[in-house]
Amino acid sequence: MKNINQPSLLTGIFRGCTMKRKVIISTFFLAFLVLSAFGQPIDTAWVRFYNGTGDSIDYAIAMKIDNFGNIYVSGYSWDDTTKEDFATLKYSRNGNLLWTKRYNSANEQDRVTAMTLDGIGNIYVTGFSANGTNVGYLTIKYLSNGDTAWVRRYEQTGYNCYPSSITVDNSGNAYVTGMRLGGPTAADYLTIKYNNSGDTVWTRIYNGPDNNYDSASAIVADNLGNCYVTGYSMQNGMEDYLTIKYDAFGNTIWTRRYTRSSDSEDKALAMVLDKSGNLLVTGYSERGAGDFDFLTIKYYPSGDTAWLRRFNRSGGYDDIATSIAIDNLNNVYVIGTSDQPIGTGDDYLTIKYDSYGNQLWTAYYDGDDSFDEPRAICLDELGNCYVTGKSYHSASDYDYATVKYNSSGTEQWIVRYNGSANGSDDACAIGLDDSGMIYVAGSVYRGTSHFDYGIIRYYEINDVGLNEIMVPNSGDTLDCYTGLTPEVSVINYGGTNNPFLVWFKVYREGNLVYSRSEEVSLNPGETTEVTFDGVIVTSSGNYTFQSYTVLSGDMNPANDTQSGWFFVNPPTPQAWIRMREISPGVSGKPVKYGGSLVAVRGLYIYAFKGNNTNEFYEYFINGDSWSVKCTIPYAPEKKKRVKRGAALCYDSRDTMIYALKGNNTTEFWAYDPNLDTWVQKRSLPEGVSGRRVKGGSGLAYQRVGDNRYIYCLKGSKTREFYKYHINGDSWISLPDAPLGISQKYFKEGSCLVRAGNYIYALKGYYNEFFAYSLDDDTWITKKPLPFVGIEGRKKKTKDGAAMTYDGNRRIIYALKGGNCNEFWAYFIDADTWIELPPMPLEPSLRKVKSGGALAFAQDRVFAFKGNKTFEFWMYTWDSTQLFSLTNAQDFPTSMPSNDKLLLGINPNPVRDKLNICYRTITPGIVGLKLYDITGRCVKSLDFGRKDVGVHHHNLAVDGLISGVYVLTLEQKGVGMISDKTIKKLIILK
Repeated sequence: MKNINQPSLLTGIFRGCTMKRKVIISTFFLAFLVLSAFGQPIDTAWVRFYNGTGDSIDYAIAMKIDNFGNIYVSGYSWDDTTKEDFATLKYSRNGNLLWTKRYNSANEQDRVTAMTLDGIGNIYVTGFSANGTNVGYLTIKYLSNGDTAWVRRYEQTGYNCYPSSITVDNSGNAYVTGMRLGGPTAADYLTIKYNNSGDTVWTRIYNGPDNNYDSASAIVADNLGNCYVTGYSMQNGMEDYLTIKYDAFGNTIWTRRYTRSSDSEDKALAMVLDKSGNLLVTGYSERGAGDFDFLTIKYYPSGDTAWLRRFNRSGGYDDIATSIAIDNLNNVYVIGTSDQPIGTGDDYLTIKYDSYGNQLWTAYYDGDDSFDEPRAICLDELGNCYVTGKSYHSASDYDYATVKYNSSGTEQWIVRYNGSANGSDDACAIGLDDSGMIYVAGSVYRGTSHFDYGIIRYYEINDVGLNEIMVPNSGDTLDCYTGLTPEVSVINYGGTNNPFLVWFKVYREGNLVYSRSEEVSLNPGETTEVTFDGVIVTSSGNYTFQSYTVLSGDMNPANDTQSGWFFVNPPTPQAWIRMREISPGVSGKPVKYGGSLVAVRGLYIYAFKGNNTNEFYEYFINGDSWSVKCTIPYAPEKKKRVKRGAALCYDSRDTMIYALKGNNTTEFWAYDPNLDTWVQKRSLPEGVSGRRVKGGSGLAYQRVGDNRYIYCLKGSKTREFYKYHINGDSWISLPDAPLGISQKYFKEGSCLVRAGNYIYALKGYYNEFFAYSLDDDTWITKKPLPFVGIEGRKKKTKDGAAMTYDGNRRIIYALKGGNCNEFWAYFIDADTWIELPPMPLEPSLRKVKSGGALAFAQDRVFAFKGNKTFEFWMYTWDSTQLFSLTNAQDFPTSMPSNDKLLLGINPNPVRDKLNICYRTITPGIVGLKLYDITGRCVKSLDFGRKDVGVHHHNLAVDGLISGVYVLTLEQKGVGMISDKTIKKLIILK
């Protein structure tokens, strides 16, 4: 790690790197692979089809890849004259067809059933071949250039022979096994060994004890010349696993039979040798009632059983293993079909065992809640697992479906391939070349009973990038001696999990003052948050920062880098001050729908976080600290959490907090701060609408003599208005809230607050404003909250809107919500709305939305921003900007009365247009100048001669860069005596 620090600028490293990781994309389910350059973890390099001479059915059976990345595919292909023929193809890694070899024996059925390669690139193909009399084994050896080395046929009169598997040892001997069908023994294992030249070394027949069906499924050979054959053998009328070890001369070393019980069906279907020469056999075994389990057995070379493992999916029926693989650590991977306990059809099932038989993980793939059948598996050097097969989708019939899991069993990606004819496409094989490219082969439906070989080369996207710079936020203004802990989130957009570096650098006026890097490794689709060493900033000025990722071979560097800036200045009082954020709590959730605040005793703010949690908090104002309080309980009848429509209010006499839970309930609760306990009260009536509380509700407290009431606006697309009699635990229906000009009901964005003898209601979406007289039991229409603020954009009150009351100034404060930061003050005595400085975007760069909330205490406004943030803010009045009202303008037309030249500006910080209000106490020439931090004048306005009074101007600052500026207003009066006033201004972009 490289570290650079200049102590005079950034000092006091106090925190090391940490990472918080989460998965945001686990699967990409596609009916076909989307061929986009980036944004998917895997893409297609090429697709190749083989349409044989008969333009009919060409069915791929096997695929292998040699050490040079060449791809071999073999199967059977129809010809109108020769009927079904062997057809074997060789492609280069770039998809170029290098040669095609067809084999026809007697113009009859010739079908490939298996293929393998040796270490020097020779190809061995086997299958069955009919000659009009018998069906026999047909085995062909091709050289790497496609020349035929030899062809061997094995047949017996009176029998039909069907090979199932082929392997080759390190001496070039080829072994073929399968079934000999017919005669007095019904069916037998038939195993043949050929030497390098194709001469038959030996032939072995295995007939089980009942002279019944015995069928070999798989064969493997070790490096000592031994070979192993497995399959099933009938005894007592039922199939058993039957595994045989032959030495180099064909002598039987041992046989092993497995049956769960005398009446169970047990069939071995696949086999593999591990790196230590142990044998792994898998298939299926009946557990009773005709249902089947995966059954995997590990044998030592001696034939002793190391372990045996069954797997039954809970609640399912049939689990049938069909293939097996071993990684470099002798971990065992088994795939097959697994019947769903619910839904329809089978799923892919992949199981990983360690070498001792301990089950490490299971993974399922269910494409479209239908039939999914895995056919092949392969592994890479890192233990990643690739499974392919066919998967039914209602829109496309069967498709190729390929899944990648990492070594921990976490799904990395899914890719499907649907041929152009929307028919049955069946992948049968999968492999990797030396560069990690993925090849899938099978048969693709091309229309009208026409199938072709279909070979696909996939490549995984190598692409990581910076998702977000979380700390600092671009445009931040920091005070000196503020701690700064850079934090970013990065994401793996690609399909690999290669490690990469994440850098964070800070420059002051072009000079590098901070540099850190951390190494990260992510699974595809995963994101993590990286926190770098923290520092304390000790020098003011303009700073820029940059964070970027470095990955070797990154295919999309455009998403690697993000940058921003911040300014450090001496401490300065601001209108909005960011307070300690609310705790993430047990849920870790931020504030969202249902976020609510209420002030208690002038010392505390109590809060619902909302966001479908029951969390409840207390904020101690003087200590700027949060503490967790008793969560609001679930109601006995239904477990509902706090969500949209929640509200809080405070009964100052009994020191009780009352709450609506919202979330489409009518639950009403009381909280005792002294005892930290909740008690459920009588629920809010559903009323004539039959609606429950869902959004746009509000609560307000009022005491009338000895009676105490909680007033409630239900919202939720109603006009219902109630009061709850605390003394009597009863609800009373009150006059509906007005329809107003809009003739609409109250819904999301509506809110309620009491001010004196009135309860005020703001109607969401329509900005209509009403007052309910507690004395007269009537509604009064008030001036609506303006739609258009200083920024000139029309904004409605929506989710996140909130109100609170300042009794000292007789002001109702309001947040508009709806993803805007507008903050307004309603001056009750003047029935006038004034826009105040907006809540800052920083640090989240989010605006007020769902969960926005307000409370008033200690002559200050406290606020939740909501919108999935933890932000908690305090607004204080700047004494130089106090307003005295004379009319209903959006900006004050008069200034406090004194004998000085006064200057007011709004908003501050500003982005594009600054509203300027100043008062002259004598006639004179007035001018304004704006200076940047270096002292350079960047704006100069001459207002000319002004009489005594209040004056207004607009100043455009959209062409200026972000930073701190100084605004000076100067008046030259009688005798050219100057009077000057200064304001500090922050411009944010």
